[in-house]
Amino acid sequence: PLPVLNARNLPALQPGAELVARVVGQMPSGTTRMQAGTATFELRLPSSIAAPQPGSTVPLKVATGGAAPQVTLAIPPEAAQGARTLPPDMRAMLTQVAELARPLAATKQDSMTPLFANVAGLVRAGGGGMPDTVQKALQDLLGFRLSASDAAQPAPLKQAVQRSGIFQEANLVNRTTIQSQTQTGAKPGVSQTAGQATALLALPGSADLKTALLQLRGALMSYLGEHATPATRRTAAEPPPRTGSLPRGQMPSQPTISESATPREAARILLSDTEAALSRVRLSQMASLPEHAGAAHRVAAQPQEWTFELPLALGDQTAVAQFQIARDGGSGGADANGDTGWNIRFSVDLPQTGAVDTLLRLRSDSVAVTLWAENGETAARFRADLDALRAAFDEIGLEATRIDIHRGRPTAEPQKPGYFVDWRT
Repeated sequence: PLPVLNARNLPALQPGAELVARVVGQMPSGTTRMQAGTATFELRLPSSIAAPQPGSTVPLKVATGGAAPQVTLAIPPEAAQGARTLPPDMRAMLTQVAELARPLAATKQDSMTPLFANVAGLVRAGGGGMPDTVQKALQDLLGFRLSASDAAQPAPLKQAVQRSGIFQEANLVNRTTIQSQTQTGAKPGVSQTAGQATALLALPGSADLKTALLQLRGALMSYLGEHATPATRRTAAEPPPRTGSLPRGQMPSQPTISESATPREAARILLSDTEAALSRVRLSQMASLPEHAGAAHRVAAQPQEWTFELPLALGDQTAVAQFQIARDGGSGGADANGDTGWNIRFSVDLPQTGAVDTLLRLRSDSVAVTLWAENGETAARFRADLDALRAAFDEIGLEATRIDIHRGRPTAEPQKPGYFVDWRT
């Protein structure tokens, strides 16, 4: 068992209880700082274990409680490490592939809102005469929309992020790594290891937004024929996701499939919308990768950053929220107090509020908030609800050290040209 050191806000732990801790970073003393809810603590992992990456999660089981609690690792840390991070050579390969694929994806991408508008319209119309395989794929895709009530709850929001599509390949590595280690390294009688591995294998990833889009494209291609061509698209309404850009939410779109369209005509439009949405997910994945060491835009020691989008259900309509999560202050991890800074940006553009952009600067027990509202009435409502917003943060154990509200949109830094250029030609 590992002693729990330097704990803060840690409730009484009961022997046998299980918890999942997020790795904050490595401390100068050699311990690993972890966070579970509002509690933070340190563990001194055995020297034979590779230090887990900040941001990864480690399942723990309470061995002894009381004033000096001890925990055990509920899954071999080498498995947890391998499950949450890609090997360096694979990350380098993916980065190089991204540099080659990015220019083509940028020419094909567009917002997901036209696709969701057309899908919802066809589902309301009873499937529009599409084959059963296509209709099932349409229904499955609508299931990835996040409702307003779920967006305000931590568990459904976390699941939506896991299912956003940008972790698809990493989750495949996750399942393959843990399955292999469980089969080859499990010891007789260590049932909790196998149980934890099974739980990790069941994490969202076998069903995510990118997979659903690929399944829809496959069903459409099977219906139309492998040589079918998508319908001609208009110029993309939304700029492509890219490293360093600010998130921009997207208003719901109107359906573009007319009631008089034949099933095959509707399928060609859907295929075009699906290709555009897939390209956008891929660009979000590329924006979440480190640049190649030789690129001019970033250096190898950059902070971890994720860019992704979540479809939001607004009745029969679908808006899209765009998110960006990045470590604050470089890749070094925790400071002397074990606090890791994270910047969380997200943006929505809703008919009722207009464009709203948010920046949260999050520490272990505090948050600084900046809100931008393009609509003056929305900004005024935010100012009127400041006390309620502070109280909401207090309820989840975060002190709102600062809340700033602005009218307008945040200003992005100038982007270097050439990000979407194929330099081989």
